[in-house]
Amino acid sequence: TVRLKEPCGIYSPTFICSGVPESVKYVQAWGRYYFVTDVTHDGPELIVQCASDPLATFKAAIGSTYADVEYTSSSSNILVNDPRNHPTVQIDETSGALFDLTSYGFKQWPTTYIVGTVTDSGLRYCIMDESELQTVCNTIYSTDFVQSFNSVIYDMKNIIVSCIAIPYNPTKTVIPGGLAVGSIQLLSPAYYVGTRLVHVIQGASCTFTMPDPSGIDTHSYLDHAPYTTASLYLPYVGVVPLDMDIFAEYEKFICDMYLDICTGDIVYRISKTTGDYVATYQGNCATQVPISGTSINNPMGALASGISAIGGVAQIAAGAVSGNAALVGSGAAGVAGAAMGAAQSLSLHTQVNGSISTAIGCMVGSVAKYMVFKRRPTELNITTGFKSVSGMPYFKGATISNLSGYVKCNGASVAI
Repeated sequence: TVRLKEPCGIYSPTFICSGVPESVKYVQAWGRYYFVTDVTHDGPELIVQCASDPLATFKAAIGSTYADVEYTSSSSNILVNDPRNHPTVQIDETSGALFDLTSYGFKQWPTTYIVGTVTDSGLRYCIMDESELQTVCNTIYSTDFVQSFNSVIYDMKNIIVSCIAIPYNPTKTVIPGGLAVGSIQLLSPAYYVGTRLVHVIQGASCTFTMPDPSGIDTHSYLDHAPYTTASLYLPYVGVVPLDMDIFAEYEKFICDMYLDICTGDIVYRISKTTGDYVATYQGNCATQVPISGTSINNPMGALASGISAIGGVAQIAAGAVSGNAALVGSGAAGVAGAAMGAAQSLSLHTQVNGSISTAIGCMVGSVAKYMVFKRRPTELNITTGFKSVSGMPYFKGATISNLSGYVKCNGASVAI
């Protein structure tokens, strides 16, 4: 405590002293603290130039202030996104297999044909291999079959309305008496689809590994967008996105897959290990197969315009085999209009194309896979050096004295 002989500024004072060592770095005066910015010799005296240190001067007032804290070295919450840590163009990637459809009854070749027919008991889906379908086609476009068309038209016996190929072996149920059209036997023995909706994959356990260039083994904000994106390849669906807000939390899920034998529709259902559903993906594994009378030697060539109505099938087939163009347009009137409408409706619901991929999809890839891509952040070492120098996200209110190290507040106001 001294009495000043000359005026001295309180914010940037200059002290003329004797007996003060040159190594002085810090000055306390009038209850305030100052940094020493320069020391000048003047004979036996030192001229000590200072600058105010307001954080030290008002430490008690600042420490007792409750403020909105953005960043602090006291924080260890690695789940809060740090907008200062930008993604870079360098990408780390991991991928792996989840399951193989060939282990669940799917096959690459030969395929199975599901042939929709109208019988006395209504719509029935028959199961055939390629040779059986070839036999049916050869019979339909034979002269004997054409000569029996009148009874076929009026009796409406077993007319084909659709044909799809699926790469799966469904459960077969025997058709009593085989498959017949009128008095003509097309196929014996013959089978139809016993169970239409099949739960092909039941609760397959699927796990994936997150790339971790930062060295943080636990879940962090780097596992989410914009740093991390992910996708699944699902057979007969294609590449679909994974929502990392869901999957980064668990890195493990359960997959079920359902198949409609008669249409080829596929639904993958993704759920947490607790059973909660989190995603569904839809696709189709069926290939629509046209059956044509343009060539008796190759009847599975390109059929299709005549398949949409029962009467149309008979007349176009007869005309194709006999070469009689008039026959194509003459016999359709023999079928009641209501019956033709019903057949068209059946056709609408059975002629299904693969929505994203088709029966060839299994040849492209029967193994479901995951792919995770992480764009490296600007700062990798976020829990050590980066934390001590720049703090980590906090983003909540706190009394400043309860925190340590680097602290940055948003709009703090200190009463001094």
